Amino acid sequence: MPTYTAYFRNDTGQHAEHDIDAATPEEALKMARELWQHDPYALEFEENTRPMQLDEIEICGEYDAMALWQSNVLRLRLAAQDLLTVLEAIIDREDAESLFATPVLRQARAAIAKARPADETG
Repeated sequence: MPTYTAYFRNDTGQHAEHDIDAATPEEALKMARELWQHDPYALEFEENTRPMQLDEIEICGEYDAMALWQSNVLRLRLAAQDLLTVLEAIIDREDAESLFATPVLRQARAAIAKARPADETG
C-alpha cells in the first residue's frame, strides 16, 4: 500500500505533516480529514499548538500533489479577487446603466468600495 504525505495548513502559517498509508490519494485525504476531526493533537504543528481553523489539506505522493481539500473560507478568499475583477468589469461597461437596475449598480459599487483599500477606490 502506498504511503502519502498529508500537509495540513492554515492562514497563520502553521502547518503539520503526517504520513498516511492508503490505497488511493482520495482515501488518504479522507483519512487525513478524519484525523483532523478526531485526533488533531496527533499532528505536530509548529509551536506544538493546534490551530483553531484548518484551511487546507494537501495529499502528496512521491513526486506531486494528488488530492486537495480546502475550507469554505479559503476557497472564498481565493475567489474574491477574481470576483471583484469581474464585478468591476461589468459595472464599468458603457451600457451598464441600461443592463442593470440602479439599485444593483449601487450595491455593486458599494461592494467594490468595501473590498478596495481607501487609496484604490478613486
